[in-house]
Amino acid sequence: MKSSPWGAVQTEQEYAAGVTFVSTAGHGGFHLAGPALDVAKRQFPKFKPFAGWPWLEEDCDAVLVFLLYPHLFEPKSVKMAIELASKDEYYTGVKEWLNSPAAVPTHNRAALVQ
Repeated sequence: MKSSPWGAVQTEQEYAAGVTFVSTAGHGGFHLAGPALDVAKRQFPKFKPFAGWPWLEEDCDAVLVFLLYPHLFEPKSVKMAIELASKDEYYTGVKEWLNSPAAVPTHNRAALVQ
């Protein structure tokens, strides 16, 4: 990937198929592609990312990646993502998802916080 909404991509880190974190000189976020993008849009149909799909800005939208792929992150990070999405009105439709059966693995991962 050469460019992003935040400028020229300097580094990329693939977390899973279609889930890549990119960084630029001053910012970054996740880029979703293929089935990963389809899943995110299906799970969060009301959510509008700041930079638009398929980009999830690191300061806010990246929460969705932590929620959808909890096994890729530390339990504490997943718990923080749940707390943020539960409290902030920015996360339209995400609160409902957190109360659905689809969110059980996410809650289970967060419950591992010691």
